[in-house]
Amino acid sequence: MSRLMKTLVAGATALGLIFTPITASAGPDRDDIAKALAGLVILGITAKAIDNRNDRRDRARSVSRQPDFRAIEQPQNRRIIEGQLRRPGDFSARVDQGFKRRPLPDQCLRIVDTRRGDRLVYGERCLNRTYRHADKLPTACTRYIRTNRGLRPVFGARCLAGDGWQVARR
Repeated sequence: MSRLMKTLVAGATALGLIFTPITASAGPDRDDIAKALAGLVILGITAKAIDNRNDRRDRARSVSRQPDFRAIEQPQNRRIIEGQLRRPGDFSARVDQGFKRRPLPDQCLRIVDTRRGDRLVYGERCLNRTYRHADKLPTACTRYIRTNRGLRPVFGARCLAGDGWQVARR
């Protein structure tokens, strides 16, 4: 039943009770009028409570189940990544990026000896000289290596491979 219909039924009932003919011989007793008014008040409160419950139920159905990430407090000292999740083999979301299919030059591949083992990297300066699409490489894959000539920018091979670039196989 709609809210308007419930309101009309409650109003009609109240008017019907108020304007019912009262016999002249019995005479209206104040106690009877008080009971009738109390009954109407209880009926109105009950109708309002039912209406509020239905409103909450309707609101709960219409609210999206997706969390509002703007309302979530961001953790301190954490890197927030914004983007779309997809499965590893799903290339449908990507725009045609044919330049990624062209393999990176082997002559720019370097091995960095670290405490955790060897890392494969591509030198940025070498890529800028020899690779036509070096300006399209992702900046997120940029790392810096401390050498005796200062900090040198390089691109991590695993990061580039994860982004879809064709890297040399060792």
